[in-house]
Amino acid sequence: MSKSVAFKAKTAATKEVKLPPALASIDKLTERHAAAYGELAAEMIALNAEMEACKKKRLAQIRKLVIAAKATKAALNDAVIANAALFEKPRTRQLHGFKIGMRKLEGRMVFSDEDKAVELVRKHLPDLADVLIKTTESIVKDAAGTLNAADLKRIGGQITDSVDEVVIKPTAGDVEKLVDALIKEKADE
Repeated sequence: MSKSVAFKAKTAATKEVKLPPALASIDKLTERHAAAYGELAAEMIALNAEMEACKKKRLAQIRKLVIAAKATKAALNDAVIANAALFEKPRTRQLHGFKIGMRKLEGRMVFSDEDKAVELVRKHLPDLADVLIKTTESIVKDAAGTLNAADLKRIGGQITDSVDEVVIKPTAGDVEKLVDALIKEKADE
């Protein structure tokens, strides 16, 4: 007997009650999907284990190389700063697959105390306050949710009807999320 027996009920007289044909069909499809999903999840678990083993094997060397790369980048950065005159024209050069040199960054406007700046605009430039000061207003939906239906309608709000949606998801954990992401990725291709 298959796992679909779990969906069949037995009466007190031990008579088996059969599922309606449509539900029996859905039961079989669910059973097939669960088997396919289980195989995929098992393969993902194996892949993750292999990746973790590979990561462990190489992580110490990667850490050493990251430290070395940071040191060489810092030395190169210091050398470019110390020799900025070499990068006036042209500003950058291509060397060993890297673009090095200087570039002009766009200036940014910064206010040390934005609240104080707003006060000063209102004090010294009141005719430009509506242009220089941004005011944002919006409905607080949590508070609006406490209104009765009539009041909500008076302010132009409404609660939309809920709709049914098909649910096909495993009841387990992280590996299944990975599998679902892979399935979704494949479907989007």
